[in-house]
Amino acid sequence: MPIEPVKIPQNVQVEDKIVGPVSLKQIILCMMGGGISFVIWNTMKKAGITSVQSTIFAWTPLAITAAFAFVKIHGLSLLRIILLFIERSQKPIARSFAPRYGTSINIRAFYQTLPEKDLPKGQTKVEMDKLKSLSTLLDDSAKEEDTPKGTVNLAPQMTEKPPPVNTSRISVNPPDASSSAPVDNIQSKQTPAATPTVQDLSPTP
Repeated sequence: MPIEPVKIPQNVQVEDKIVGPVSLKQIILCMMGGGISFVIWNTMKKAGITSVQSTIFAWTPLAITAAFAFVKIHGLSLLRIILLFIERSQKPIARSFAPRYGTSINIRAFYQTLPEKDLPKGQTKVEMDKLKSLSTLLDDSAKEEDTPKGTVNLAPQMTEKPPPVNTSRISVNPPDASSSAPVDNIQSKQTPAATPTVQDLSPTP
């Protein structure tokens, strides 16, 4: 079954146009600015102020909101440009990037030293540690020299004595009278008879 072509929407961030090229956001901004300007102009008219300067001042909010709604420089709205200027004033212009170093760990080895009261006079902790390690090394070498070469350490199972025989589990029958034949008789029965020779079989003349 072939896959039907599906239209993928493009430029989803583009605002919807309501009246020609004018979007809903632009219409709302213009209506807000026009309402503020109308309120100011109506108030000034009721007060009897009808000069050109007052009229320009009254319709200034409409001009400002129209500028925010329609003015764009390099695709950026006027509000976005003002926000970028504020960010530029707070952050540095030139930025330098460098590799971040990790946490450095220094491993230190400490010797197990004796208390101060146990040390002899004239010796420090390090000297006592060296003497102790040297004596341990000499003792180990002396044990290796005393052990003859070629000896094999027997397993503990071979060196132990065998367990005694349990006599209650062994029984011996006494010999019978019929089976008590002398050893000589047994040997005589087992010796084969002498075979006759040719001279014995031949008749005498």
